[in-house]
Amino acid sequence: MAPNRLVKGFPAEIVGSQSPNGWAEREYRSDCHPHLGMERYSGNGIAVAPPFPHALASLGTAFRSQTMRIGLIGYGRMGQAIERVAVARGHLIEGVIRSETPPETRLTLARACDVLVDFSHADAVPAHIELALETGRPLVIGTTGWDALRPALAEQVRQAGGAIIYAPNFSVAVQLFIRHAVALATHLLKLEGWDVAIEEIHHRAKADAPSGTARKIADQIAHHSQREWSFGVPERGRLPEGQFTVSALRIGSEFGTHRILLDGPYDWMELTHRAKGREGFAYGAVRSAEWLLHRNRKGFFHLEEVLDEILNTTGRID
Repeated sequence: MAPNRLVKGFPAEIVGSQSPNGWAEREYRSDCHPHLGMERYSGNGIAVAPPFPHALASLGTAFRSQTMRIGLIGYGRMGQAIERVAVARGHLIEGVIRSETPPETRLTLARACDVLVDFSHADAVPAHIELALETGRPLVIGTTGWDALRPALAEQVRQAGGAIIYAPNFSVAVQLFIRHAVALATHLLKLEGWDVAIEEIHHRAKADAPSGTARKIADQIAHHSQREWSFGVPERGRLPEGQFTVSALRIGSEFGTHRILLDGPYDWMELTHRAKGREGFAYGAVRSAEWLLHRNRKGFFHLEEVLDEILNTTGRID
């Protein structure tokens, strides 16, 4: 039996090996987790499938696309969730681009990938778009907080013939929640005496407020109801007529909760979405990458624009 090795932080024991299609593959059994995983080696680096529970493994059963070589931009909690979901769906993580990665290394890694996925920092998004355009690689952007730059960057991508899909929240359930909750709120706000407010809750480390998802909901409700929204309430005085509020709460390790509150003369309604983990966001991002690459679409897309096409062309959701 081969000696223990450190695989992505897990002491692992090699239990078998094979080499189909030019890949060297070895199963491992983690000393920390009893589930089997697989590590794959390529000429450019190593992509490791860490042990994952049965629920995560089921993410790979709905649709098997051609294997993608994915370059991760950022390797925080979301980057790690992307890795878990992508490998469960049969894809490979070619490598990680971090803030300290040298420019030439970034170019080399990007060219070795089929698609890039960015969950990093808002101020780095323009550079990551430049990298995708220079290397001709599709890019999925889940980073938030760069709304003011988006129109100009989107036009740059279109002019250059790039392929980018963006969303402040890649959860498929959230996108459907926004679509139907906004429609319901819009109908009710046409009636006399109805008011609305939005609340979002996230973990203490979230860098922006309100969340991109809360902004999206607020923007759509404001557009359809001819109202304006404000972040928080005035320190003094009443909330102006024709204005509704968005509030944010930061606590512990909350993954993300979004709530639309509707108050009418005879009814009170709360519409809530609460994330159970980061894998839901990662799943939507990986599905988007599959669509972007294999449909060979060019342009700058918001997930909302192409959600139905993604779901219709890449199979059912587990």
